[in-house]
Amino acid sequence: MRERLGALAEREFRLLWTGQVISGIGDALVLVAIAFAVLDLTGSAADLGFVFAAFMGSRVVFILAGGVWADRLPRQAVMIVADAVRAVVQGLVALSFFLGTAEVWQLVVQSALVGAVSAFFGPASTGLVKEIVSSTRLQEANALIAGSRGTRSRCSAPRSRVCSSRSSASASSSRSTPQASC
Repeated sequence: MRERLGALAEREFRLLWTGQVISGIGDALVLVAIAFAVLDLTGSAADLGFVFAAFMGSRVVFILAGGVWADRLPRQAVMIVADAVRAVVQGLVALSFFLGTAEVWQLVVQSALVGAVSAFFGPASTGLVKEIVSSTRLQEANALIAGSRGTRSRCSAPRSRVCSSRSSASASSSRSTPQASC
């Protein structure tokens, strides 16, 4: 076990990995919050689909440009700017909810912007790992990052759908079904 976590002994990687794990948890919570926000605003699954499609569509459109910029500019700067833009955009959407002025089109724009900046963040982050981790621990570092990404995706929106369907199935049966936990 120590050998697989050996990359965490390198301070720069440990900081990057810890930050990405914490950020990933926040990202998963944002997905759930956006889903509830759209459904609360309109009750429309189609609107929710538009919001999520805006994220993925802009990410697909900008991923090549993000890779080029990540190779040509300092990777840490690309990551910091991407996260700063994402924080401002999500903060403005949160403010619109607090003021009671939120509309679905704002969530579509927000999702498109967040998807676009994530297309820059991802390649920069991947390239940065090679710069800050020794070559002997690169495979371990990549395994840790991939493992934490997998855990975040299993603990976000798809899990809530699975758990809600399990709980409704257990309510209809006489025995209870154990819930999966992350």
